[in-house]
Parts: sequence; C-alpha cells; structure tokens
Amino acid sequence: MKKLFLFAISCMIAGTSLFGQENFITKTGYIKFYSHTKIEDITAENHKVGSILNAKSGEMVFTLLMTDFEFEKKLMEEHFNENYVESEKFPKATFKGSVSNNETVDYSKPGVQCYRRRKHDHSRSYQ
Repeated sequence: MKKLFLFAISCMIAGTSLFGQENFITKTGYIKFYSHTKIEDITAENHKVGSILNAKSGEMVFTLLMTDFEFEKKLMEEHFNENYVESEKFPKATFKGSVSNNETVDYSKPGVQCYRRRKHDHSRSYQ
C-alpha cells in the first residue's frame, strides 16, 4: 500500500511538471503607454499586470487596475483616473485575445519574440 501511495504521489508531481508548462502566468507584467500632445508628452507605466497565456491554444488574458499606472506628474495621474478612464467607475481593464500563429511560436526559447497581431474589433465593453 505504501508503494502504491508513493507511486501515486510521484505521478501527480510528474504530471504537474509536464502539464504545468502549458500555462505561463505572471502577476508582475509590465504595460507602458505614451501619448504625444502639443502641450506635453504623457507616459505611464504599470508593473502590476496579471497575465495568463495558454501555450497550447495561444489564448491569453491580461488584467490590471487602472489606478496602478504611474505617471511622471501627480496631476497627470489624477486627470487620467478622474477624467479619462473614470477609474472609480471602471477600476479594472481586461484584454482577452489569442496568438493567431501560435503553432509557429517556440515558447521554450528565452528572450523576446516578435509576432504580428491579427486585426480585430477595437470596440469597448464595460462590465
């Protein structure tokens, strides 16, 4: 009975390491945006982006809190949250998509890989 139990535990551990590589998950993703205006340039960064990528299907989701964007100037941050994105009303942003050429991506290769995105509808939905 002990051997069967140890074998079952070994299979569960092996299964986790084999199947665990299908999903790539982070809670410290990074998004930066830049906007050029006549008055001044606006840049903001968010280092608290949650993301999951299913390497098998190519499906991905990014989620972030709008108030986690950091700006150079506090006034820019206030205007962004109060006037533009209405962070109190819409505190969270979510992007759902997929890698259109997922079969050509080598997820075992370290570093940055560039791929073209497929054009899609940019309409917004609020939840």
